[in-house]
Amino acid sequence: MFFTLPRNFWLSCLWAFTCVLLLATSSSAHHPFHVATAETRWNLETKKLEVSIRCHPIDLETALRRRTGKKIDLDTTENVDQLLTEYLRETFQLHQGPLPAPAPGPTPEAALSTPNVSTDASAKETQTDAPSAAATATSNAAAKTTDAKLAKLHWVGKEIDMKWAWLYLELEPADMQQELHMTNTILMDVLDDQSNTVIIRLGSQRQSLMFHQKKRTLPFPRPSDFAKQPE
Repeated sequence: MFFTLPRNFWLSCLWAFTCVLLLATSSSAHHPFHVATAETRWNLETKKLEVSIRCHPIDLETALRRRTGKKIDLDTTENVDQLLTEYLRETFQLHQGPLPAPAPGPTPEAALSTPNVSTDASAKETQTDAPSAAATATSNAAAKTTDAKLAKLHWVGKEIDMKWAWLYLELEPADMQQELHMTNTILMDVLDDQSNTVIIRLGSQRQSLMFHQKKRTLPFPRPSDFAKQPE
């Protein structure tokens, strides 16, 4: 003897499954991954790297709002191009030459964020009141050295629609044949799971890089790193 369920029961199950599937698909399509994609191309005539970055406008507005403490609208905020340029200069960098070797002890991130103070209470109180002149001079010199190794960033413009923000810029290294590294932390200050893809093109050839929280800086291919085109 077989037990037969009513036909309406199976129709109800099918309807419920369809609704769940549609909701999951809709949610995934709206914001499936936190990824920003940069399309880059070496221009051998201008000796610049032409860049177009695609990311979600809401995430970008959130990043700018956290930095400025003000509400940001990519379409209407008066100085938004300047804010975007400053943000990209800090989060999308092309470094000239080899990166310095990490100092022993704390990680580079900890070294940048944690002051070097004595564990002794009295010494700590004395040292944290004000930085010494030597420390300030050393810090300023290091900052100038780092800035000198960064490729110049030239803002070109932007396009904003309901789904994407497109940012256009150029990076100009002093010598594009020297060793290069890229740091890409776009939106990582907003989203812990943010990952950024960079596609590099020269003619019909392409290479790609993937950045995330644990891998923020990577060697960047120079024009000479691409295979020679057949004549």
